[in-house]
Amino acid sequence: MVGNPFDRGQVRDVAGVVAWQVVSRSEPVAGSSCDHPLSWTAAGSADGSIAALQGPIVNTGYNPEKHLMYLNIGSGYPDPGFVVEIPDTDLDVRFAYRGRNVCVQDMIQVDPQGVPRTTADSLSALVLR
Repeated sequence: MVGNPFDRGQVRDVAGVVAWQVVSRSEPVAGSSCDHPLSWTAAGSADGSIAALQGPIVNTGYNPEKHLMYLNIGSGYPDPGFVVEIPDTDLDVRFAYRGRNVCVQDMIQVDPQGVPRTTADSLSALVLR
């Protein structure tokens, strides 16, 4: 049967006979929001897409020249599982986040070293659990 996206539930078979098909509601897709996040372990498979990822902040870093805070999610430096970069963040703030479970939804990119990362606009982009 060939479906017509404009006929909700209505499909035609090859002979053109109209039939009705039960359309079921689908469950939310994992990674589509912080209500249904992917685990940080799936960050590498989300390369090039917008996804919501969740995991524990195991350690943090700060680059004073760039005013950039780094949150290492899942596993720590030098082999982080997933890195969230947050620009224009004060150094003192990063200590409050260690050990917290966090979700962030944004574009995921795998860097040349193979580390998945994203840049959040601000701390308000993080959803603490």
